Amino acid sequence: MKHKLWLALTLILLLATSGTFAPIFNPGGGAGGGSNHNMLSSTHSDSTGASGVNGDLIRFNSTWERFGIGTPGQCLVVSGGLPAWGACSAGGAPSTATYITQTSDGALSAEQALGALASGCVSVTTTTGVLASSSKACGTWLGTATSGILKAASQDNLVAATAGTDYAGVGVANSWADGIRQTFNPNDTNAGFNPGANTNEPSAAVNGDEYYNSTTNKKRCFENSAWIDCSGGNKAPNNATYITQTANADLTAEQALSTLATGCLNVTNGTGVIGSTGATCGGGNLVVVTVDAGNSPYTTLVSDQVIRCDTTAANRTINLITAASHTGLHYWIKNIGTNQCTITAAGVELIDGAVSAVLTMQYEAIEVNALTAATWDIF
Repeated sequence: MKHKLWLALTLILLLATSGTFAPIFNPGGGAGGGSNHNMLSSTHSDSTGASGVNGDLIRFNSTWERFGIGTPGQCLVVSGGLPAWGACSAGGAPSTATYITQTSDGALSAEQALGALASGCVSVTTTTGVLASSSKACGTWLGTATSGILKAASQDNLVAATAGTDYAGVGVANSWADGIRQTFNPNDTNAGFNPGANTNEPSAAVNGDEYYNSTTNKKRCFENSAWIDCSGGNKAPNNATYITQTANADLTAEQALSTLATGCLNVTNGTGVIGSTGATCGGGNLVVVTVDAGNSPYTTLVSDQVIRCDTTAANRTINLITAASHTGLHYWIKNIGTNQCTITAAGVELIDGAVSAVLTMQYEAIEVNALTAATWDIF
């Protein structure tokens, strides 16, 4: 009877081991108490004899009886006033909750296991709560209100950033690593980026600088070591071959008329280059050249119009420039002497089918025209 009293007071459920409910003590101490025996033994009138299976329990149901172990996933419930195995009731933690666990658990369906993350600092995404890790080691933030904010992700440890190199600081010159794009997003109210205005050109500019000139009301850019108006709209290029009155530092390929000698202008076919003859133009005056002992043989110029061939003392030669490069050019040539004036075409070119034309008589004259490529025609 001591056995019954002890079990009732402690409400202990005993596990079976090795297939039997083994004796755990000798209540009688030997004499008068009987010998050692199994707890569920016919020796006890209040017990139902039974052999145990590993994991079994004992419950009281009029008599003490074997209470077999349940199946995985069952919970111990009370049914009809007796302990029994049954489905786990609500009230426990749900298996579908988004738990954070150390390692994955098969009984959970939506947990995030820390063991699945890479070693390193862990960060959380706002609103989703999802954790992620980087390969960077965690450190201590040493930044202050005056030294800046966290350094970029390239830093292994979190340290104080340096204004001008790690973040845009107020009152310091800021520079960024190669390939780092800075984006300024405008909206319907603000432009997002403004280079600032000044009345004069900054003196310590470097190529790529820009600002707004509030005197001329133009945006200025520093290019090729000089300030110019920034390109925009239908602005003409600064490297075109313009013709200007005077040289302009903002232009790189212009031809300034002020650099030419005073006189009539002529243009070279194909290149468009302008030259000056030094002769007076206008008022119907022609450009007249005299070929004599001082310049014979004479090669014609684009600017020439009338050529007087003075053969008084000797024969003279006039070499025509190429017709192929000067289509439309023409000359009036007159022999004002008594000897011969020979007019020769350049290279393989011809004059009315011949390599040359000869004026043998005094006051004889011809007009030659470069009407077709590589040919001079006589009129």
